[in-house]
Amino acid sequence: SGDVDDALRMLDDYTPFRLSCCGTVCDQLCVQECSRLRVDGRSVDVRALAQSYYPDFSPELVGKRKKERIAVIGGGPAGLSVAFQLARRRYEVALFEAADRIGGKMRVIPTDRLPEKTLNRDIERILSLGITIHTGTRVGTNLFRELYESYDAVVVSTGAHKPRELEFPGSEHAVYGLEFLKAVSAGRPIRVRKKRVVIVGAGNVGMDIACECWRLGARVVTAMDIQEPASFGAERLRAEKAGTKILWPATVASFSAEEREVRFKEGKSLEADLLIMAIGEVPDYRDFLPTTVLQTPDGHIRIPGDSFQSTDSKIYVIGDAITMGLITHSVGMGRLAAMEIHAKFRGEEFVFPRRELVPKARIRTLYFLEEKAESEVGRCLSCGTCLYCDTCLQACPQQAISREGQEFRVGDHCTGCGTCESVCPRGAVTVEL
Repeated sequence: SGDVDDALRMLDDYTPFRLSCCGTVCDQLCVQECSRLRVDGRSVDVRALAQSYYPDFSPELVGKRKKERIAVIGGGPAGLSVAFQLARRRYEVALFEAADRIGGKMRVIPTDRLPEKTLNRDIERILSLGITIHTGTRVGTNLFRELYESYDAVVVSTGAHKPRELEFPGSEHAVYGLEFLKAVSAGRPIRVRKKRVVIVGAGNVGMDIACECWRLGARVVTAMDIQEPASFGAERLRAEKAGTKILWPATVASFSAEEREVRFKEGKSLEADLLIMAIGEVPDYRDFLPTTVLQTPDGHIRIPGDSFQSTDSKIYVIGDAITMGLITHSVGMGRLAAMEIHAKFRGEEFVFPRRELVPKARIRTLYFLEEKAESEVGRCLSCGTCLYCDTCLQACPQQAISREGQEFRVGDHCTGCGTCESVCPRGAVTVEL
């Protein structure tokens, strides 16, 4: 309806990373499944929308000032997301980050894919809420005990930064992928100029490493994996376009720094001046977590399915600390954890929000074929969302449906024929008998 500011305020209920994530580095799974594809073969361009519509106002505070204080450990996308949502609700929030700058793994994404200015624009908006930031502060046992005793809740969002290790003859000479990217981000890149680089792990992080190697002047870059590579989307395309060769299945048997060779169990070998391990990271909480918090065998923190509360009722966990995922997963967990913490402090039940996927068969694409959308905004079908077009009212053979404002009423003379469900262009109506 053209209420852009109201729409932008609504977006704050979901994410503070609308530009750096939605508009830049998001893997865009929603775009790949967009219902608009079934109408004219082209998805709604969410990235373009996120870049075009950015608020020129600070996030608004909601409700009265709260007495509860929350400590957030870790300033990556999950930690910043939960801090943002809690600060919006006027809680006192303090964030503790081991690195010199907040941003977490978003800081190690190559700048040609995520410019620093873009990320900082979102972060500045988050910090405008008055969150207290402690950078260069690694939380150990003593500090954690202080936080636990001084704050009403502690949110652990330290992510996963300990490299997953793979042992083989010569593995001690390998460089770990996250450390490689951190060095690039810090302006102290590992020298790869004119070198032949082999990357173990061909996921999206491996593709980012490959692109950075090419940018830094590598002669040959090969990414290998023991299975079909998990990389996809823009990262994979950029790496392949730069000249990256991808091999699979291939399992490292040994690496000789002297002979500059990687040998595989499958019997092949590659010339390699540098071997980079990019097979992922795992969490490491040995420095501070109390024994009251149960962990899984692989080091993640154990939580129930519809909650972010650990086995210690005062400690909440989000992001890669629970399970490895995309930036969007971390941001979403931060939002949901903030909702749960808010509900607990207000003495309310936390109801985990769920939205069922609308079956594509229920989207009436014919309804939209005649529309001439003049903008990208107008192309959105708003799947599963009622926009009060009143098609169901007009089509009901019993005239059993009425609407007052945004509230629908169904009279006793409804026969449950399902006509309203069948004519709803967006699949927003469900008949329950």
